[in-house]
Amino acid sequence: MIYLLLSILTSSAIFLLFKWFGKKNIHVFEAIVANYVVALAIGIVVVDDLPEAMHSAMEFPSWFIAALCLGAVFIGMFYLMALASQKMGVASTSIASKMSLALTVLLIALSDPDEHVGFLRVVIILMALAGVVLSSYRKGEKMIETKFIGWSLLILVISTVIDFSLAHFSKMPVTESELQLFSCVPFFTAAVIGLTVVVRHFFTAGYRMRPKDFFSGILLGI
Repeated sequence: MIYLLLSILTSSAIFLLFKWFGKKNIHVFEAIVANYVVALAIGIVVVDDLPEAMHSAMEFPSWFIAALCLGAVFIGMFYLMALASQKMGVASTSIASKMSLALTVLLIALSDPDEHVGFLRVVIILMALAGVVLSSYRKGEKMIETKFIGWSLLILVISTVIDFSLAHFSKMPVTESELQLFSCVPFFTAAVIGLTVVVRHFFTAGYRMRPKDFFSGILLGI
């Protein structure tokens, strides 16, 4: 229960930070890139036996390939959530993201051949979708904004894909070190993609990461 509460508090703090970034004119993408660099560094440090885990990873097992691919989804999803927090609001974005947990549990159950879809699980899907739609409602407006429904549904679907993939592929590493490496490999891919974009912007438009963007990203990564 304590881990669930910590997860909720942490994710809420992230959305609040995204909202704060917008108010302080902090470049969100650059902050996200710095965040993944920090997360990767911390993740590598906590791997118990890094050489052993890397040796296993160099055989390119399915869990390692999946983790590499998830990194691309990570950075895209994080940027989407940052924009949604600033446009839709923290509450709406958080609801759309957290509703994915219900769908993830359902998908895990469906992937088990001994399980079957029951009435309760159908209700779970309907409640998740209803929550996303209602989170797009704006007080004082008669209509639910269609663009916000689209954003919310996109966050719901991508979050579900990420949560399910992490739950599914995290069962494949054999040792604890491999599992720890699996957890930080997506940060590597996300950091590489992000740094590539930042460097490209530097050479094509003379754009540089400002110190406040970098330090905001460190705060986000911690």
